[in-house]
Amino acid sequence: MSEMTFFIEPIRPDDILWSAAKDALGRDQALVVATVVEGTAAIPAGRRILIGPGGRRGTLGDSAADAELERLAREASIELHSRTHSVNSSAGVLRLFVEVLHPPERLVVCGAGHDAIPIVRFASQLGWRVLVVDRRDAFLNHERFPGATGFVRTEFPEAAAAAPTDAHTYVLIMTHNYIHDRDLLRAFLPTPAAYLGMLGPRARTEKILRELEADGVRIDARRRAQIFGPVGLDIGSETPDEIAIAALGEILAVARGREGGFLRTRGAPIHTPTQEPTPALEA
Repeated sequence: MSEMTFFIEPIRPDDILWSAAKDALGRDQALVVATVVEGTAAIPAGRRILIGPGGRRGTLGDSAADAELERLAREASIELHSRTHSVNSSAGVLRLFVEVLHPPERLVVCGAGHDAIPIVRFASQLGWRVLVVDRRDAFLNHERFPGATGFVRTEFPEAAAAAPTDAHTYVLIMTHNYIHDRDLLRAFLPTPAAYLGMLGPRARTEKILRELEADGVRIDARRRAQIFGPVGLDIGSETPDEIAIAALGEILAVARGREGGFLRTRGAPIHTPTQEPTPALEA
């Protein structure tokens, strides 16, 4: 039997959370909100600390607990996963909910061909920020891609310099031109993008990788594992819409650290647990 815990608190318009969240998300950066859900007389439930681009705002009133909370916040901002933690303080053990507020995933679609249309449409419906990259001005518009967040007109070898990327950016390369795809992969390999998808057969991607390595491009094992070609989950996709679903499903699985298999064969819980990964600390 599953169990849920609710923590209810009033909404205060003057809470620093709102301005801090607006500032962090406006800068495409994560904000970690740590709220005491079980406290002590000295540190009551509801006390909150924010850790974001500008550093820490607020305090628990205990330097050791604050330091431990900053460590947990750094981990959470990398994993993008919220969970509860127990933290020692001079007043006793505190139970906190460490919540990550982060911008939507950024998808960079390289190639504005016909089959990119459902990719952009479905990704925008998921709430992702979608940039469409191409050399052709005529293809970069909201009439063709109404859900796109933005457009980048660039020559493909310079695409990575023109399109912003971070560790939560996913790049889909789909120009259908061998030279262009090779130039795009070369451009995005040094970036922090977490996913590099290559549309087309496996042999085509492997050939591009061999050519890049022969040209002196170093691709270590970690980066090689982030290159997906052919793109998509194995669901028998044939049409552009089906291929889009398979591709976005794969990207979502990568973003969530999942394998993309059938849920009925998953031995672990369907949803990632939010309870602390280690037993509660002793006071």
